[in-house]
Amino acid sequence: MFQVTLEQPGDGPNIEKLLDQSFEPARRQRTAYCLRADNPPLAELCFIIRQRGLLCASIRYWRVMIDGRPPALLLGPLAVRKICRGHGFGKTLVSHSLACATDLGHEAVLVIGDADYYQQFGFSRSLAVELTLPKPATSGAFLACELVAGGLSGRLGAVSAT
Repeated sequence: MFQVTLEQPGDGPNIEKLLDQSFEPARRQRTAYCLRADNPPLAELCFIIRQRGLLCASIRYWRVMIDGRPPALLLGPLAVRKICRGHGFGKTLVSHSLACATDLGHEAVLVIGDADYYQQFGFSRSLAVELTLPKPATSGAFLACELVAGGLSGRLGAVSAT
């Protein structure tokens, strides 16, 4: 049995180890890290899964601005420990966190990730087509999801850190 809980301050070092194992230390050179800059993640949307005391998976969110206005969230990173993959932990964290983001009144979420994976949660390339990142990302990996119908209407231009 596993449990989804909010990330606690003491989880930080173990989450960093999990991220290094999942994405390699060079992960900090990726486009998403430009958007995270020196901003802290949104504590109310950072969740972990533990099973028998082992940190199995983690998800975080960051506030981002579009054309100088902060109407969106940036999902990521989402990481699942290699030995824990295939048990639905990633899907559980994404579904749970998107529901919480909706409950908290957020309107839209951006992600730079695997389109085939994130499309099942309502993310699409078409919603991100009018948005630009601070540096290139893998082709087809920039996606958006409206948590509220029209959450990205009229939002276009540069995505930046808050």
